[in-house]
Amino acid sequence: MRGVVLFSAGEECQGCRLTRRCMDAAGIPYRDIDLTDPANARYLVYVTRVLGHVRAPVVVVDDDHHWSGFRPDLISELHASGTGMSR
Repeated sequence: MRGVVLFSAGEECQGCRLTRRCMDAAGIPYRDIDLTDPANARYLVYVTRVLGHVRAPVVVVDDDHHWSGFRPDLISELHASGTGMSR
């Protein structure tokens, strides 16, 4: 996967909405993949089994930089680094 990907749990997910809003406000481009859509089942396996996350949203910057939950601190770091992460 290239670029920042937001794995969300549909429109009813509060953390997902807040993450979208914060990333949009920061001007961070991202691809949004709804994990509640059966067509995206392979991504659910990736997020849970490969990355080990159990709650949405999950933001993936690259193989080494990803997190779950609404994390405005990490979104700010991502914005400051120009969509790259230092950790």
